[in-house]
Parts: sequence; structure tokens; C-alpha cells
Amino acid sequence: MNYQIFKYSLVAVFLFISLESSGQFINDAKRWYNLHGKVRSCTETGYNLIKGDTTGKHINMFDSVVFNRKGQVTKAFNSNTVRGADINKRFCTEYKYDVKGDLLEQLYHNTNGITVAKCIYSYSTSKKMVILKIYLLQEKDSSRVSDSYKIDASGQILERYHYNETFVPDVKYQYSKTVYKYDAKGLRVEVVSYDLNGEKKSRRLSKYNQNNEMEETDFIWLPDQRANETLTYTYPGHDKRNNWLVRNRYIHGRLHSVNERTIIYYK
Repeated sequence: MNYQIFKYSLVAVFLFISLESSGQFINDAKRWYNLHGKVRSCTETGYNLIKGDTTGKHINMFDSVVFNRKGQVTKAFNSNTVRGADINKRFCTEYKYDVKGDLLEQLYHNTNGITVAKCIYSYSTSKKMVILKIYLLQEKDSSRVSDSYKIDASGQILERYHYNETFVPDVKYQYSKTVYKYDAKGLRVEVVSYDLNGEKKSRRLSKYNQNNEMEETDFIWLPDQRANETLTYTYPGHDKRNNWLVRNRYIHGRLHSVNERTIIYYK
């Protein structure tokens, strides 16, 4: 893989992670983050529990999301989880919307605060398809279509098409596909990924509790299932608005990590 493709891939991966976690075109506190009340910001710190370590826990994430009064995400800060990196030096993604509330643009800033990439979203007339175009601001002629999305009337992603960056020969398609399914509440319950030949790669199934908090996730890797994982979650602490403050994560029944949240509300 050449350096140019690598840089595209790195930015695309980071932005897709941020989009996945923020619910993409829904992108608001109530419907995707499952936050109740007029939330101004939410900071989440994650700790891995290290076996045999007397110090107890190690920080593996330090992320924050900022919302406007409409509940839309305006900024997301993601920590650099590379071993030895300064956990306080974080990547930042800014979100911009049109007057109708549709996501139009993202600006990606590196840990030094330099704007290195921009993402532009364009919508079809029927608003059933969305095209993502990435611009690397340090390069000439660096724009290209990276992803396209099929969405429903509420803005939830139904299908994502990720285009073949390296133009691998002898494949059926020049894009990989991810298909999403939701329950009656709009909670994502299934994610299926397909490779460039249209074969299933993986399947993710999620269950939720009565508070719409994720309770269990099964990762199924196809066809080799040796890496399958079952994650379960418990929520021992909530605030007065019923937003969780502490979440325990278990892998195959063993406590693996703890996440703690600090939530600030608009007055």
C-alpha cells in the first residue's frame, strides 16, 4: 500500500469510527447516544483491567462529545490509544449542519490542532442516498468518493458502501458493504459486513435492556469463528436523569473493562 492510500485509509477509518459511534445522520444525544435531558457534553473514560496488576486499571480511552441546544453533536474528541501516547492529546472532529439539521461537513483536526481533512456529505433528491467525499487538506487533487450510504426517512443507515481503495483485481465488486437492521425503537440490533466478493465477513447482534442501554453484543466472524466474542454490559450507576455513569464490560463472562462518564447539562 502506498503512502497516499495509507493516509486516506487512516483518515477514513477514524472518521468512520466517529460516525459509527455518533449515529451518522441522526447524530443527536437522545436517539443515538441514549442520553436523557438537555446534555451539553459527555466525557467518557475507559479503563482496562489488567490481570495481576496491583494498580487495578489502565486508561484505554478518554473521549468527549459536545452538543448544541438542539441535541446535535458539534464536536467529538477522541484520545490516541497508541501505547505510550499522551492520553490528553486528542483528535477532534467538528460537525456542521444545514438549516434543516442534515449533516453537511466534518473537519478533522489532529492532536496538534491542525486541520488535516474535510468530509463533505451530499444528499440525493429523495434523501435516500448520501455520498461522502474526503479531502486531505495537505495534498493537491486529494478528493475522492470514499463511502455512500442508503438511509431511511428518519436518517438511520440501512446500508453502507465502502469503495475499494486499492482497486484489487479479480473481485466481484469494487466496494464492500455493511447492512444495518433496527428494532421498533430504532435501536441497532444487527450489523452484517460483506467483502468485495459479496461474501459475509462478520455479523454483530445486539440486545438492550429496558432503559435502551446495550446489554449484550455477539460478534460472529465468518467463516472462521475462532475469534467469536460475546460482550455483556451492566450499569451499576446512573444520575438523576437516568443516564448511566458507570458501565462494566464483560468478555465471555469475565470483567474486562470499566467506563465512567461525566455529563454536563444545559441550565
